[in-house]
Amino acid sequence: MPSVQSTETVEAADLSLLTVCVWCPDPLVEEALMASLTAEGVTAPIKPQSWAHLQTILSTGHPDVLYALVSPATLPQIAELFRAIRTGDVGSNPFLALDVVTRYPQSPVLETMVDAGADDILPYHWPQHYVRERLVHLALKRKKFVITSAYVGPDRRRTPRPGDQPEPLFDVPNPVKAKAVDGISTDDLIAQIEVARDQMLAERMGRLGLYLARCVMDIRETTLAPRDGMVMPLTQDDKRIIAASTTINSLASRLDGPARWSASAANETIRLARLVMALSHEGTEHPDPKALQVAARQYLNRFGSTADTTALQN
Repeated sequence: MPSVQSTETVEAADLSLLTVCVWCPDPLVEEALMASLTAEGVTAPIKPQSWAHLQTILSTGHPDVLYALVSPATLPQIAELFRAIRTGDVGSNPFLALDVVTRYPQSPVLETMVDAGADDILPYHWPQHYVRERLVHLALKRKKFVITSAYVGPDRRRTPRPGDQPEPLFDVPNPVKAKAVDGISTDDLIAQIEVARDQMLAERMGRLGLYLARCVMDIRETTLAPRDGMVMPLTQDDKRIIAASTTINSLASRLDGPARWSASAANETIRLARLVMALSHEGTEHPDPKALQVAARQYLNRFGSTADTTALQN
């Protein structure tokens, strides 16, 4: 494994300022990781006692780095955790450094964890100083984030396909750089994270608006398609689906500046919109509108107007 950095900044980085959380049930791997962290001054990393305790720490302990042991057996669970952290469903910081520790640094572990939003892969056994080099690399050369309705995390694109329109990239708070290089306090970093989190969710809702617009067009085309030479009219369910989709779309585009989004509500709405879109692509003529309507009403109660509510109920 080649050295990542050999500059003065590497030496100047104070990794002892980081709050590190280690989820590593393998005693041998944990011992090696703890020795590497201790050598860098990280003398008291947080070690959760249970899976529930880990999630509590992510919400209240404000870690800057999470090391999580991944094996083929634990791959689905850890990948789901990383995705939930990135989308804001779990924890207080979607932008903390997510590092995979593994004895299996190959596919499917590697690809699955990268697609789940991991920043780095730490393969066991690693050479001396490698943990430091990777953390400093993360501080100085962390990839910008891609934010879509389906994925939040470091840019994972390899070679773009011809004709692809690349997603925009976003600078997000980098806890490793903020703490170890810039010396920013925890309170100041938390404030930055809160602003960026709201902007991320607003961006995801904007992306959702594009999905919903496509849903509406798909549903219109499906329900109005000629059958036996006749054009079928919209049913009441069709109209309600369109009303719910259009309402959420309008809310996403109407918001002025960062808003106090509920991450869980935003993510649930995104999942529902993608479901409706998938159903319409499969040729379902009358997708069930109830779940999407519930999600739309949740947003109306927070951001909408009386006119919107009336339109949705009609």
